[in-house]
Amino acid sequence: MMTEHFIGIIALAAPVIQIAAMGFIGYPVARRRPGGMEKFKSSGFIWWIGTLAVIAVVGSIAQGESRAFHFPSLHEPSIVRILGGAASAFVVSVLIELVAERLFFGRRDDLARRKAAEKYEGALPVWARQGVNQIALLALVAVLEEYIFRSLALGSMWHIWGLPKSVAAGLVAVVFGISHWYYGFRQIAIKLIVGSALVWAALFGGWIAAALAHLALNVTLSIIASRRSECRNL
Repeated sequence: MMTEHFIGIIALAAPVIQIAAMGFIGYPVARRRPGGMEKFKSSGFIWWIGTLAVIAVVGSIAQGESRAFHFPSLHEPSIVRILGGAASAFVVSVLIELVAERLFFGRRDDLARRKAAEKYEGALPVWARQGVNQIALLALVAVLEEYIFRSLALGSMWHIWGLPKSVAAGLVAVVFGISHWYYGFRQIAIKLIVGSALVWAALFGGWIAAALAHLALNVTLSIIASRRSECRNL
């Protein structure tokens, strides 16, 4: 039981673990290598995936029930709940992203929006800045994040630590928002709200429902960004 408690804490601490790993391992190594710092600046996604992957493997071993697709939901597992939860969370998340973008940047493709896009692309590995590679990377991140936050973290805080469902849900949504710290306060706020929709999907149909919604969201936003880039280059 203590191991399961520990895994829940580790899952919530994923953003801190990533920062620590980059600071205490990645940064010293990069400084000693020619051109290492330049590569280090765009290595955030790789460190994030590595952090999530390690936690996912350890968590799936220590907390076996978290692997069940319907976990942490208490509803009977069904394809209707999975697809219904995924579709609903996806639609809400897309609307949140588009409305927030309009509020922050307005209608015009101005300098602020371009700078935000450049910062996002700069955080990606060079090989994953466009096309199928980018979509594949974002899909992997979506699945790993949902397993970590919506299965391990939410499941642990609610079922093992015994926190009220609303408190556990709010805590996980906040940490999910904070995990996007690199992109600034605006993205933290947006992802907190999106994270709330994904928490609902997990409670309704299981973490796999949240993962499907998150995957569809990442792919959709990637396609939108690609279309805008093509239009600017015409």
